[in-house]
Amino acid sequence: MSKEQTVAKKILELVGGSENVRAVEHCATRLRLSLKDSSIAEANGDLIDEIDGVSGHFESVGQFQIILGTGFVNAVYSEFLKLDVEKGNIKDEIYSDLNVLQKLSRILGDIFIPIIPAIVASGMFMGLANTLKYMEILSPDSQLALVIGILTDTAFIFLPALICWSATKKFGGNPVLGIVLGLMLVSPSLPNAWAAAGGFGDVEPLKFSFGFLSVNVIGMQGQVLTPLFLGYLISLLEKHVRKITPQAIDIIVVPAVSLILSLMLGLFVFGPVLYAVEHAVTNFVFELMYLPLGIGQAIFGFLNPVIVMTGLHHAFGPLEIVMIAEHGSTPLNAAASSANIAMAGAALGCALRLKNTKAKSLGLSSAITAGFGITEPALFGVILRTPRVLLLGMLGGAAGGLASGIFQLGANGTGVTGIPGVLLYLGTGQALSYIIAMAIAFGTALVLTYKFGGFESE
Repeated sequence: MSKEQTVAKKILELVGGSENVRAVEHCATRLRLSLKDSSIAEANGDLIDEIDGVSGHFESVGQFQIILGTGFVNAVYSEFLKLDVEKGNIKDEIYSDLNVLQKLSRILGDIFIPIIPAIVASGMFMGLANTLKYMEILSPDSQLALVIGILTDTAFIFLPALICWSATKKFGGNPVLGIVLGLMLVSPSLPNAWAAAGGFGDVEPLKFSFGFLSVNVIGMQGQVLTPLFLGYLISLLEKHVRKITPQAIDIIVVPAVSLILSLMLGLFVFGPVLYAVEHAVTNFVFELMYLPLGIGQAIFGFLNPVIVMTGLHHAFGPLEIVMIAEHGSTPLNAAASSANIAMAGAALGCALRLKNTKAKSLGLSSAITAGFGITEPALFGVILRTPRVLLLGMLGGAAGGLASGIFQLGANGTGVTGIPGVLLYLGTGQALSYIIAMAIAFGTALVLTYKFGGFESE
C-alpha cells in the first residue's frame, strides 16, 4: 500500500468513515471535507495530526481541513475518492455556512482565481521585458519588443472579457456568451478608455442623449466591476428568457436577447455608475497603501494573516487587478509578500526552538512553503499552536510592510508573493528594495519568535 493510500485510509477512518463525509475537495495544500458530524474529526484531531504526511488540521467556514502540502494533497485526494466517498458539491455546503462578507469574498475568489494565471504570466513577461530594456539588450522598437508587448498587454487589454467569461460561468450562464459580451465592452468601435483618459489624439467619449439625460460612453478597458456584474446579469437574463421562449427558436432568441439587453444596460446604465464606484474605491485603497512613512502597507502586512484565516483575502484580487490597470502597479502585493515571508520566519523560529522531531520537521517544511507564498501549513500547522507566535509573526509582517511602504514598492503583476514575487519587480529598479523589505520581514519574525515565542517548556 502506497503512502498516499495509507494516509487517505487513516484520514477517512478518523473523520468517521465515508458515511460521515458529505463532500470533499482540495486546494493547493489542504484536503477539505464537509462532514455531517465534525465533532468526530475534532475528537480525533491529535491522531490525525500524528499521521505521517499530515501537517495539521483546522476547521474553517464549515470545512474540516487537513494540511498535506503541495503535490501530496492531489495524490491523497485521488486515493480518498477511491474509498467509497462521494465527491459531492462542497461549494453548496460551504456557502450555506458563510456570513455575507465571507460569501462575497468566496464568490470573488471563484471568479478571479481562474484568470490569475494570465495576470501572473503577463506580469512576469513585463518584468522580463523591463529588465531587458534596462540592460539595453532589448530595443523598444525591435520586432522582439513587439512580440513581448503582445505577451504583456493582451491579458490587460481584454481583461473585461476574461472577467465576464469567468463570472458568467460562475453564475451558471453560457460562458461563450459571457466572453462575447466582455469583448463587446472593449470593442474597437468604442473609444479606448485609456486613450480618452490620457487625452491622446482626438479620442473623445461617445455622447448619447436620452431626453434630458446625457451619457458619455467609452470602452471598458481595465474595468472589473462592470464585467463582473454583467456576467451575473447575462446569466440571469439567459435563464429567464429561456423560460418564456419556445424551444423551436430558443437557440436564436435567448442569446440575441440576452446579449443586447446586457450590452445596452452595461453601456448606458450600470457601466458609468460602477466605473465611478470602482475608481473611487481603488484610488482610496491605493492612497491608503502609500500613506507617509509606510504606515498603510505596515497595517496591511500586520493584518494579512488574519485576513487569510477568515477567507477574506479573495476580495483583494479584483482590487489589485484594477490598480495595475489604472496605476500600472499594486502596492498590496509587497505588503502581502511581507506578511507571507514573516510567517516563514515565524515558522523557522518555532522549528529552531521546538524539540519534538515531527514538530521541528513541520516547522522547517512549512517555512519553505510560506517563503513561496503558501502560508496555510505554517499558519495552521505550526504558528497557531502558540497564539503568541502569531502576534510576533504579524509584527514581522508589519516591519516588512513598513519597509515596503517607505520604498514605495509596487508590483506590475499579481498572483505570486514571497520569493518568486521578486520577478514582478524586475526592471522597475525595485527588485533590491523588495529583497531588503522581505529580509526585514523574515528576520524580524524569526528573531522575535526565537526570543519571545515562549518555548522554554518545549
